[in-house]
Amino acid sequence: GAWAEVLPDLVKTSNNPALTAAIKTFAFSILIGEPQQKIPMAAALEAYSIALRSVNDALQVPETSSLLELMAAVMCLLFAELVLPSSLESWAAHLEGLGELMQTCEPRFFASGIAHRLFVGARPALIVLRIQSRKSSFLAMEEWRTAPFSEIAPSAMQALMSEATAIPGLIEKIAQKPGESASTRILRDLETLLHQLESWERGFQSGSEAHLFWVDGDYVWFDSLTTANGLTHCWAFKVICLANIERILHSHPNLSPASQVPQAFISLETRRLSILICQSIKYLMQDKMKLFGPTSIILPLQTAYDTLKARGAGAETEDFDWCRNILESACQEKPFLSLFFRR
Repeated sequence: GAWAEVLPDLVKTSNNPALTAAIKTFAFSILIGEPQQKIPMAAALEAYSIALRSVNDALQVPETSSLLELMAAVMCLLFAELVLPSSLESWAAHLEGLGELMQTCEPRFFASGIAHRLFVGARPALIVLRIQSRKSSFLAMEEWRTAPFSEIAPSAMQALMSEATAIPGLIEKIAQKPGESASTRILRDLETLLHQLESWERGFQSGSEAHLFWVDGDYVWFDSLTTANGLTHCWAFKVICLANIERILHSHPNLSPASQVPQAFISLETRRLSILICQSIKYLMQDKMKLFGPTSIILPLQTAYDTLKARGAGAETEDFDWCRNILESACQEKPFLSLFFRR
C-alpha cells in the first residue's frame, strides 16, 4: 500500500485524465468499504467504467502519458477491481499489462524516486500472478533482481520477493515433465532456494529482540501486518518448494538417494507450514487491516488449501476440512477473494 503515497506527487506535476480518473476510482473503492461513507455502488462502477476507458485509451497511445502516470493508473485500477464487481481475467490482464509497461524501461530506471516506489509496490503481485499461472517472469532475470535496488537497499519483504522470483520458472519447467537429467538440475535449484528461504526466515526473526509472532490457541498473531505478510509468504514459498521437490522425486525415484530433503520431512513440514498459514488468517482478516490484509492471504491460503487437500487422507482429512472452512469464511467476508481461489 505504500506505493499509493506517491499519487499526490504525480497529480501535482500532471493533468493526465487517465490518472485522475483512476485515482478517483481507487478512492471510491476504499470508501465503499467504510460504513460511515455513503458511496453508492453505482457511482463507484461509473467511475470505474470511465477510468477503464481512459486508461485503455492511454495505453493505446502511450507517448501521451508518462510511464509513471500509466503505471500508477493501472495500479489504482488493480486495487479497485478487488472491490468492484470484476473478473479475474480483467485483473490478470491489467497486471500483465503493468509488467509489459515496466519492461519498456531499463531496470535501472526503477532504482530511485517515484519509479522505485511503484516498482516495489507492483513486484509482489506480478510474482504471485506468475506463480499461480506457472509461467516464468522477467523479474527473475539478474538485472531485474538487482538494478532496481542499486540505490535503495531492499526491505526484508523485497529481499524475500527477490528469492521468490525463481519459483515461477522452476514450476514451469516441472510442468513440462522433464527427463531425469533436467529434473536433477531443477531438484538442486529447488533445494538451494529452500535453503535461501530458510536463511531469510532466520534472519528476519533474529532481527528483532521481541517475538514477531506467537500462537494463541487456534490462531497465530503477529506484531505487525508487515511481519504477517512476510512470514506467511515465506511459509507458502517453502511449501511450494517442498511440494515440487516431492513431485520430482515421485516422477524420478532414482533421484531420492541424492536428495537433501527426506520424503518424511516433506510430509511433516508442508503440513506444519500449511497449518501455520491457516492459523494466521484471522489476524490478516481483521477490519483494521482494510484491504491490505485480505489481499495478502491469496497465495498463502491457496497454497495451504491445495497442500492439505492433496494430503487429505486419514487424520489429515480434518486438517483439510478445517482449512476449507477458513477459506469459505474469508470469501464470505470479502467476496472478491472468491475470484482468486480454486476449490
